[in-house]
Amino acid sequence: MKSYGPRVRTVELNVYTGIDWLSGPGDRAIDPLFRDPHRCAEELGDRPSIAGVEVPAFPRPSRLLELKGARGLNDEKVRRLQGLAQAALDGRLDTEHLRAIPPEEALASLRELHGVGPFTADAVLYRGCGVADGLPASDDLGRTVVRDLYGLPDAGAADVERIAEAWRPFRMWAVVLLRMAWTRAQSGNVSYRRRC
Repeated sequence: MKSYGPRVRTVELNVYTGIDWLSGPGDRAIDPLFRDPHRCAEELGDRPSIAGVEVPAFPRPSRLLELKGARGLNDEKVRRLQGLAQAALDGRLDTEHLRAIPPEEALASLRELHGVGPFTADAVLYRGCGVADGLPASDDLGRTVVRDLYGLPDAGAADVERIAEAWRPFRMWAVVLLRMAWTRAQSGNVSYRRRC
């Protein structure tokens, strides 16, 4: 992970693992198992073989439905994980379906899932479903990043949309990279849930 930084997680994020990983980060601070999706895969996931090499995979939805509890996870987090697992089994996290419907409808559908807020819904739709030209709108920190990097006195949603036209057809990736650059230039930790 150190040699590639966030790129590794970005490539591995899909709708199901992404929604489980992004929902409820507070509990991951308690339990190292759910702080690191790779460790979670090691301990709870299957081990498919790719070119003769076993690769730990994030637990299948059916495995999470069997979960009675996990060290450091409260009952609410277990319910959220199981609700997301059931949603995956019911087809509510189908990548092709989410990509085929209008973004507003897809985001609303994702936000209906227990524990999924605007930031998680944006990340799952745009990164997890691979909508490379989508422009995450729920990210207040993104507006701060654009304001600072473009030297603006303020940056509202309309400003970000106008500036982001130059980033087509990879607006979502531009947002990710700009946030990474801005975050690295800050002192201390920066929360993606921060309100501006």
